[in-house]
Amino acid sequence: MAEDGEEKLLATVQHIVQTLGRTDTMTEDILKVFSNYDGRLSLDKLYATRAAAAAAAVGGAGERSVPASPPVPPPPVAPSAAAGMPPLTSLERTVRTLDRQISQFVAMDRLIWADSGDADAFLEAVDDLIGTVQELDAAGTNRGLLDRADELLSRCMARLEDEFRALIERPDDAAPQVPGGFGSDESEEDYDADDGFGDEPIPIAKPVSDFDVVIDALPPGSVSDVHQIARRMVDAGFGRECAEAYATARRGFIDESVARLGIRSRTTEEVHSLPWEELEFDIARWIPAFKMVFRILIPSERRLCDRVFDGLAPYGDLAFVAAVRTQALQLISFGDAVAAASRAPERLFRVIDMYEAVRDLLPDLDPVFSDPYSAALRAEVSAVCNTLGSSIKGIFMELENLIRRDPARVAVPGGGIHPITRYVMNYLRAACGSRQTLEEVMEGDLGAVGAAAIAVDPDRPTSSLAVHIAWIMDVLHKNLETKSKIYRDPPLASIFLMNNGKYIIHKVNDGELGILLGDEWMKQMMSRVRRWSMEYQRGAWAKVMSVLQTGGPGVGSITAKAMLQKMRMFNSYLEEICAVQSDWVIADEQLRADVKSAIVDSVMPAYRGLIGRSCCFLALVNGMEDTLQALDDLISQFLSLDRSLWSSSDDADAFLEAVDELTSTIHGLENTSEDHVLLESFDLLLERCSMRLKDEFRRLIATSGFYDNHGDHNIKKSQDEDDSHTFVALPISDFDIIVDALPEGAATEANRIARRMIAAGFGDICAETYASARCNFIDESIARLGVHAHLAERFKSASWEELEIQIMRWIPAIRVVFHILIPSEHHLCNCIFDGFTSYSDLAFATACKPFLQLLSFANFVAAAGQKPESLFRIIDMYDALTYILPVLDEAFDHEIAALRECLGLSIKGIFVALENLIRRDSNESAPPDGGLHPITRYVMNYLMAACASHHTLEEVMQLEFGSAEKCLINPDRPTSSLAVPLAWIVDVLIENLESKSRIYGHVPLSCVFLINNGIYIIKKVNGCELKVLLGEDWMKVISAKVHQWMLEYCRTTWGRAIMVLERDRRSGSSYSIVVEKLNHFHNFVQAIYQVQSRWVLVEKQQAMDLSTMVEELVIPVYRDTIEMLKAAEAIGASYVQPEDVKLQIQQLFKAMAKL
Repeated sequence: MAEDGEEKLLATVQHIVQTLGRTDTMTEDILKVFSNYDGRLSLDKLYATRAAAAAAAVGGAGERSVPASPPVPPPPVAPSAAAGMPPLTSLERTVRTLDRQISQFVAMDRLIWADSGDADAFLEAVDDLIGTVQELDAAGTNRGLLDRADELLSRCMARLEDEFRALIERPDDAAPQVPGGFGSDESEEDYDADDGFGDEPIPIAKPVSDFDVVIDALPPGSVSDVHQIARRMVDAGFGRECAEAYATARRGFIDESVARLGIRSRTTEEVHSLPWEELEFDIARWIPAFKMVFRILIPSERRLCDRVFDGLAPYGDLAFVAAVRTQALQLISFGDAVAAASRAPERLFRVIDMYEAVRDLLPDLDPVFSDPYSAALRAEVSAVCNTLGSSIKGIFMELENLIRRDPARVAVPGGGIHPITRYVMNYLRAACGSRQTLEEVMEGDLGAVGAAAIAVDPDRPTSSLAVHIAWIMDVLHKNLETKSKIYRDPPLASIFLMNNGKYIIHKVNDGELGILLGDEWMKQMMSRVRRWSMEYQRGAWAKVMSVLQTGGPGVGSITAKAMLQKMRMFNSYLEEICAVQSDWVIADEQLRADVKSAIVDSVMPAYRGLIGRSCCFLALVNGMEDTLQALDDLISQFLSLDRSLWSSSDDADAFLEAVDELTSTIHGLENTSEDHVLLESFDLLLERCSMRLKDEFRRLIATSGFYDNHGDHNIKKSQDEDDSHTFVALPISDFDIIVDALPEGAATEANRIARRMIAAGFGDICAETYASARCNFIDESIARLGVHAHLAERFKSASWEELEIQIMRWIPAIRVVFHILIPSEHHLCNCIFDGFTSYSDLAFATACKPFLQLLSFANFVAAAGQKPESLFRIIDMYDALTYILPVLDEAFDHEIAALRECLGLSIKGIFVALENLIRRDSNESAPPDGGLHPITRYVMNYLMAACASHHTLEEVMQLEFGSAEKCLINPDRPTSSLAVPLAWIVDVLIENLESKSRIYGHVPLSCVFLINNGIYIIKKVNGCELKVLLGEDWMKVISAKVHQWMLEYCRTTWGRAIMVLERDRRSGSSYSIVVEKLNHFHNFVQAIYQVQSRWVLVEKQQAMDLSTMVEELVIPVYRDTIEMLKAAEAIGASYVQPEDVKLQIQQLFKAMAKL
């Protein structure tokens, strides 16, 4: 029977061959196919059967007139003498066989490398074909066969090129589906680039933490496959086509990678026409992109090329250059365009950043661009580095031109610091932050400057940068000297030069500029300032000094009348100087003190000499006793009045003149007389005068009125008309408050009294009188702001609600105090004690004690507010103190700094308290439906509200926060000081929620609980500043947690339902078994619905996603079970359709989402 079956099979095959085999080639192909299909159909048997059939046909020709089929060609391994056919050579049979094999692969409508067996067979055929072509070419005897082999080789190479491109462009699509992935010990997730948005996967590695790495853009298995193809194409003489194919495929990847870095292609004209703000933004993107491309992308591409074309030089070098050249040149051309653009000084710092980025990369590019083909790219990078360096030099030259072109048109009021001085010095200080780079760029390039023209320390090596900066300083000095000539008053011109020179010294002395310019330059600059100071003293005080000259020691050398005239002239000149120079400015405190000291040292000895000579004349004319009696009678008349002397300007002037004469007489006696009794009498009279002056002083500065509306137009009008009233601050629209309003001229008169009391030695009493009078006003002003200076004492035992009310009043009060009251008070104090700094400081410090008491309230709140609910008010207090920093009086620097530090520590403590609150949450119950837990709502809403003040919190959170190293923050990007504690708190919250989820004792409900709370956390983070602070990678980690909980829910709930269907699953299951399984399944689903429909999914989208996941898990298994039911020949059986099960699942999740 078996032999009959085999004979029938052979006969059938012969019939098919006879019918379809119209040519020798077709016949041989058909026989080959059958021999591969079944072991019983070997080529020997087929050929033997074919030969026997042919012989029978010839032998029986007389019996039947059926035309004979063409003879079957002999098998290639054993030629036989078939009827009349010339024997085929071995090479011909090989070419025919390879043609059949390769044609099958070339005709495939799928990738050959999708199946590892096909790929190996195809490569083996290619190797055989390449060897055959080489053998035919070497023999040179059968040109036709060689042409046929070459044509086959071309088709083979075309298909190999397609496979080559596919493996590079879509390695996952072409990867063989075999266990073990790519045959490497690296996990598949290392190459997973799917971002979840349906984009075509891009073979790019995950982010790296630094630039000193290379990445594999293709999986190792794909690299090996691509290398095998490249080797065949090179062996076949198609190396250049292979390199071009590689470059074309990789160029798209590189273009997309660069595009993802945010780089736009711009022409040079576009770069030059861009506004600086836009160009600066492009530069900020270009720098990290340039580093990424030349430190990661291009070296990785070189590494990939070397592996793909290993041992196939120079095609790897050609492919590498062609792949990276376009994007490399695009980045380089942007650098060239920026370097060739405007050289405005403000562009220096961005150009330096670009130069440093390129320079730092150059050493790393040598091994990457080591071959002759890519050396040109290395030269381009080096050239753009040099171009950027030249641009930096040009910007320095433009700074010099900017200074030269700055016009000398308008004088700075009061001889203050000129804006060009501030600009240039701040610019140079900022530039010296990149000192090493600038020294590198400027090295050996002095240009037209010339080191000999620069006053730089000759005793030490001078860098080119120092020469350039010193030259710019010299240009600035010349420009300032030109501007000083605008002033008509030479002493004011000297003040202008002094101020600007001292400002330059201060800026140079406090930073890298001082190191560059050297000590000798500093000495010369300080010498200039001293020279200008001497010129000011000679120009401004020459007339005064000439009056004080008494004409020699002899008494007879000058008359008493002339002496009195000198004193009047001295007073007149002094008042004139004070009137003119009171609007002049000496900005630097030390310089102001030095100038003042120099003037005192030159004027006071001469003045004392004049006073001494005057006293001698009075003694000669009238005698000291007569003088004492005359002054006593005159002063007693004023002291006996029961009204204010300042109610009459004449009385006030006469009294002050008498006091001046008394003081002068006492000074003269102290220098010339030894009569202590007489001197004591004068002192007693002066003391009586000072007490009356004290009373008059108190009356003048006592509060005489308030303006309840700080925006009152009368205040501003009076200030516009009379600058002497500037101690009353100008209106500020933000504050409707009370300010002091002294009568017109009161401050001037108070100043006249203060001068006399200080000259008489009663300065301390004058300062105390001022402070006593002003303290009352300050207390009343604070009270009118709705707060009390002694808040801390009054609210020691108050509740937080009461404290919060006081804080809300304290914050605007502090702003008013430091923006208006304190500046006004300080200005008033300076006006009254003008010229007497020590007494002014004493009076101001004593008067401001109520302000310090008001500030102490912040310390009290910081100590009392270590609870989460106090955070926002304490932030408001911290912000209020920060808000006043620009206008802060230096007398309060230490107090404000200490308060801000105290409030900052309190804020940090509150975050620790919040963490402890989460950990200690005593709510052991969980929402019965798996919904949101109150602690989640509280913490996330709390953090959202806190992030409204994220700038303040980032400033405060400077220290490491607890165990912050555990936080789920992206390690590949800079982490702000605030992001660490925020992420840590959310992490603690999640741990707390995971702990609470165990209360349910039911895993699916625990998962639903965690999903709801996790989604709520993500939603809150996405909706505020938290997302920016925590970063995308943190979001991915939390989202992965939520996804894991969703998978766990599906596994623990619906996995059991699937197990019902899959239990005892056999192809031969009976109808009853399948029906039982289906019934069991539907009962299980119904039970799930009855239980879980009472649960809650708070987010509609999450319910839809879970529904989709369950459908994809359950429906395929259910559909297979239905197919088993059909296979059991259940004709006419009714069952629930898969679409109905799907609908039931959707209804469940709609019920959970309460839709």
